[in-house]
Amino acid sequence: MAGERQVRIGDKVVSYSLTRSKRRKKTVGIRVVKGGVEVAAPARTTIREIEGILRKRGGWILESMESVSQLPPSCRLETGDSLPILGREVALVVEASGVRRATASSEGGKLQVILPLTVTDGERWELARNAVAGWYREQLETYLQESVARWLPVMGRPEMPRVLVRDQRSRWGSCSSDGTLRFSWRLGMLDPELIDSVVVHELAHLEVMNHSPAFWEVVLRAMPDARQRRKRLNEAGRLLPL
Repeated sequence: MAGERQVRIGDKVVSYSLTRSKRRKKTVGIRVVKGGVEVAAPARTTIREIEGILRKRGGWILESMESVSQLPPSCRLETGDSLPILGREVALVVEASGVRRATASSEGGKLQVILPLTVTDGERWELARNAVAGWYREQLETYLQESVARWLPVMGRPEMPRVLVRDQRSRWGSCSSDGTLRFSWRLGMLDPELIDSVVVHELAHLEVMNHSPAFWEVVLRAMPDARQRRKRLNEAGRLLPL
């Protein structure tokens, strides 16, 4: 359940969206995006507690909002644009046809998006974005299955967990109590070594469900440069076109 709220930080009023989750036990996640801040909180965390955390991190939030405001605009999703996929660029071709729904597929080394002839200007970007997101999910599912299988023996895990790709905005990945790993489709826009860092992070949660020193010991044993990759991941995430 998500809601739009506002909080005063210093002399600025900051808009934030709030998503509550029963799976999130303790920590409050904060992500700065264009237009405001995304907050993911445990189900029982009060608004007073959440806004207290936002004010406590106010300096970082305002600084990040200033940086984000200077980022290039989102991809227009028009012919001639390009999008990153697993460390390379793919050219975009957008056409209208007598189809009933928008689709996206790889065609001749390009990403071809087909939209219905009846689509309005107001609907166009959202329909194209949803079709492209579906394509990213397909590409990422294949890569993640291979990546998880490759890192399992490194981390001493005997069984292949269930791997799902979802439209997660506040987190790159998550690990549920039943061992299911969920990843954001936006990972598909990143370099494979950064995707792998998220895979190792979530696989480590199969052994340690928190972010204690014991958890990081598991991560760093498998991937010694995990912290450096995490920093690059966060920087790259701010520059994603979608």
